[in-house]
Amino acid sequence: MSIDTPTRIPVILLTGFLGAGKTTLLLRWLQESPATGLRLGVVMNEFGQESVDSQIIDRPELPVQQVSGGCVCCAPDNELDRAIRQLAASGDCDHLVIETSGLADPDSVIDILTDADLLKMSRLQAVVTVVDGPWYAGKSNGEVGDRVLARRQIEFAQVVCISKCDRIEPDEIDRIETAIQQVNPRAECVRLPFGLPEIGTLLRRLRRNSKGGVTQDEAGKCSG
Repeated sequence: MSIDTPTRIPVILLTGFLGAGKTTLLLRWLQESPATGLRLGVVMNEFGQESVDSQIIDRPELPVQQVSGGCVCCAPDNELDRAIRQLAASGDCDHLVIETSGLADPDSVIDILTDADLLKMSRLQAVVTVVDGPWYAGKSNGEVGDRVLARRQIEFAQVVCISKCDRIEPDEIDRIETAIQQVNPRAECVRLPFGLPEIGTLLRRLRRNSKGGVTQDEAGKCSG
């Protein structure tokens, strides 16, 4: 019997390095969502007092759940499970965005999201990875561990947003897109701040491309 039911809430997993622009992108989605009729819920890390994410948590009308343990990928499995179940059962949102920390490997989060029990109420619609354009253009100067993790975040993505494209030359952006396509030929590349469709359009596009949601095998089939 199919587990796809009208009550399953679609989930977008938002990944990328610290400073790449994940929260900026999420804030834009939250600003746009009322005009599109979408009700977004957010699952995030614990917040520090100085965190830029306080811009999100300080919105009393926004359905938000925090996970303990420092970051989404490091939290106990039941923490993320609990957060998703509470938001899904609240009736206050019809889409969820899970923002990971900059050091998160998407694989561990996808493993939780594609658990059979959780799939009864939610489905992973897409992984969206934000890549810092200027950093990636000069990534040969970065730490080896950073380059490996950036590759992992790209490998699992259906959409890769290249941020800060207004700070680098067009030919550099072309080279970044070519490098991303070599890592993950399936990924759609979007240039920020120029080319991102509003959240409603993006979700409709993702819905057409991922009927029934993304399985872990599908999410990771380019990661070998």
